[in-house]
Order: sequence, then C-alpha cells, then structure tokens
Amino acid sequence: MKKIEIVTSHNIAIVYDLATALQRVLASGIDLIIMAVYAILISIGTGMNSFMFYVLVFPVLMMYHFLFEVYNHGQSPGKMLTKLKVVTIKGRTPSVLDLFQRWIFRTVDVTLSFGSLAILFISSSAKNQRIGDILAETSVINLKSNTFVSLDMLEAISDQDIDIKYPAVIRYTDSDMLLVKDILDRVRQHPNRENRQMLMRMADRIRDELNVRTRNAPPKEFLNQILTEYIVLTRK
Repeated sequence: MKKIEIVTSHNIAIVYDLATALQRVLASGIDLIIMAVYAILISIGTGMNSFMFYVLVFPVLMMYHFLFEVYNHGQSPGKMLTKLKVVTIKGRTPSVLDLFQRWIFRTVDVTLSFGSLAILFISSSAKNQRIGDILAETSVINLKSNTFVSLDMLEAISDQDIDIKYPAVIRYTDSDMLLVKDILDRVRQHPNRENRQMLMRMADRIRDELNVRTRNAPPKEFLNQILTEYIVLTRK
C-alpha cells in the first residue's frame, strides 16, 4: 500500500495510506449519484425548462468538485462518505490554486475519457495521482485507520494517581494525541524499522517542543507518559 506522511501544526508526523483507484472511483460514483439526483429534482421542479436547467444545474455540476473541495477541506460528499481527502504530496492542506489546478484537468482525466485516463494514471503513478494531481502536486489520502481511537475512550486513565512531569503537554490538542496513540499502536502491532523511526522522530519533536532536556526515557515510554498526562490534565 502506498503511503504519504502528513505533518501536523506541531510538527508531528503521521503516515496515511494513499487512496487506491478503486476507492476514488467509489467516491466519484457517490458524487455522480448526488449530482444526478440534484439534476432530476431541479428538472422536475422547473417543469423541464431547458433554460432553467442550464442556469441552475449546469454551473453546479461543473463546479461541484472544486467548490466542495475548497470549502470542505479537500472533501466532496463522496470523499467524506468514503473517508478520503485531497492533500498536497508534501502533506499540507492544498490551497485554492492547488485545487483549481487539479479541477481544471478533471475534464481530461475524468469527463472526456470516462475516467479511464484517471484510473490508468492513479494505478501506475508513484503517489496515486491523476494528471490534475501531478500538475497541482496533490493526491488523495485514505483517512480510515484500524488503530483510530477516541481519547474519551481512555478517560479511565485519569483515575490513576500519577506524577505529572510534563504539564506543558496541555498545549496539544486531542487530534495531536490521537496521532501519538496511533503511532504507539502501529509500533505495537508492526514493530518494523519504519514505524520505530517514526516513533523516535515523534518523541524527539515533542521533547524539543516541551523543552525536555533529559532524554533518559526510551521513546515509547516517553510517549506513553505524554499521552497519559495529557488525558489526566484535560479530563479532570
């Protein structure tokens, strides 16, 4: 499975799977159904008036993907339902210009070739990119994770009487701590070299941000402590 590294605002790295051609086709199929239903309802509501159809339907269908991805953080309804999202290959949120570049080539990638060109490029490119993605330097990630948990599920930890060593941990957010939990679970389930390196980089970054001078604790022990203290301090 091809992957991409996303870096959070606190410089914590997390790896996501890139969406496959099949997953992106499924998302596009859902979007097509939504657009078709919209077109049918407008046609019925306007008494099949061709002028009103072009005014109320054609612009919406044309701009559907671009507008949703701009105002919905890289997700059309189809992508939301399939847990996919557009990001840049550098892992940041794409700008309006990035999304416009990938959208403008959708006509070539998807419409004129009935999706065959997009599928060909997504299946064969290194980062699962269609032509529009290559030019805009974007791709689509899969947000699903078998190790995703909610911090609320861990509130029982707050009953523990522990010594708080890193009170500044409250600067982080639940999303940041979910990333910590995710990488800890990845290392536990798949203790390969790549995951251990990610664990070490994450620990080093958090230590630097919290100005932790001593680094005696192993990365895994340190991150477990950080996660526990965050839950204790934020769930009181």
